[in-house]
Amino acid sequence: MGRCSVFSKKEKDLANDIRRNVRNPWGHCKISEWTKTKFLESFKLMIKLVKSLPNSFKDKDVTVEKLESWNKDGLMLLGKYVDPELLKKVYMEFQNVLKVLKAEKVDISAFEVQNNKIELAAKKIKDVEVQFKNFESEQIDINDNHEERITNLETPRKSKSSPMYSIPNRNTCFSGRQKELSKIKSYLLNQECKISAISGLGGVGKTSLALEAAWDNQDNFPGGVYWLTADSQKGDNTMKSSLYGLARGMDQIDSNVADDILVQVVTSHLREQERCLLVIDNLDSEHFSPLVKQLVNGSWVRESKVSILLTSRLEEKQLTKSITLSCSTMTLGSFNLQDGIVFLRRRTGRVFEDVDAQELVLELGGLPLALDQAAAYLKMSSCTLHAYLTRLQKQKLRILGREMAIAPTTDVQEARLSVKTTWEMNM
Repeated sequence: MGRCSVFSKKEKDLANDIRRNVRNPWGHCKISEWTKTKFLESFKLMIKLVKSLPNSFKDKDVTVEKLESWNKDGLMLLGKYVDPELLKKVYMEFQNVLKVLKAEKVDISAFEVQNNKIELAAKKIKDVEVQFKNFESEQIDINDNHEERITNLETPRKSKSSPMYSIPNRNTCFSGRQKELSKIKSYLLNQECKISAISGLGGVGKTSLALEAAWDNQDNFPGGVYWLTADSQKGDNTMKSSLYGLARGMDQIDSNVADDILVQVVTSHLREQERCLLVIDNLDSEHFSPLVKQLVNGSWVRESKVSILLTSRLEEKQLTKSITLSCSTMTLGSFNLQDGIVFLRRRTGRVFEDVDAQELVLELGGLPLALDQAAAYLKMSSCTLHAYLTRLQKQKLRILGREMAIAPTTDVQEARLSVKTTWEMNM
């Protein structure tokens, strides 16, 4: 095909790529080279070639459908449970190959060794199916975990990939937010709703809340807890780096692997697991990139036992508009007065007069990021809370005067002013 003049340059190039990177390595039986990543890239290349052919190619859609089916079956053999029907299909195909080789008078001794192994596996499946039918007819009383035991009898399994708990360290200064944590837990345990989200202003504590929820609910997700960080602005560099870190722990992959292959490696791992949690932090861009769309809106979400928790600065309506599945969303506000005081004391390790602590929390609007910056300064200095409060008020007035702005009129402006004031004081 690569040498035939009736095909376009694009089609010839794809055909030559397949010959060089798929057909030759496969034909030479270099089994060690066939990692999950190479397998996915090979099928991607073949499907791309078929789709590039003109519509006059009458078997185009059928061929694409077959390739996608083979790709799915191959992924099962590379790590998922092996369905008995799939094993039978492999056995029949192998028998056909042996017939062709015998007809061509090729030495098939090496193939016969593999054939014996397949026949042995097929016999085991048949024996198990017979045993299971006997168990059914005898109506044996099986205990509470009968469904799991029946599945084990019906289906020989390959060992599936192990769960991972790849989340950042727990925030030891986290405090309050008990109602919010309870609400998130109810979202995550609702199997009818796959996606949950925490929205709110920057600095309001969305990431800290998601992190605490992830740690709190580990026992509810035996399939693992996984953490990805998205990009606050346009682009996917942070997400790619985060995906690569996860994928590297799941499978051997090349450093220059394509983005969609990265997503497939991660999502195929998640599909294998029991109930698992995927947290995607900082999903702040209103228009999802192709990478994010594959993760959040891909069909794998419906087909797996995953729960997804998002954090975003987008308002609820903006966020849910971009998500195809139903999404339970909560808007996070600042600390209430009591939670703000508790946080200050825990973060600084100091005891304050309630009056001064209350005034500082109110002055900063209860914004967790601003309170964290204030607490960091107080912890590292001998400054009293009362003295810090006086300086804070003066600094805020200087910033307002310097920028020739009137007093803040919205929550966003107030939050930015609080953070900027505490930041400049720390500097």
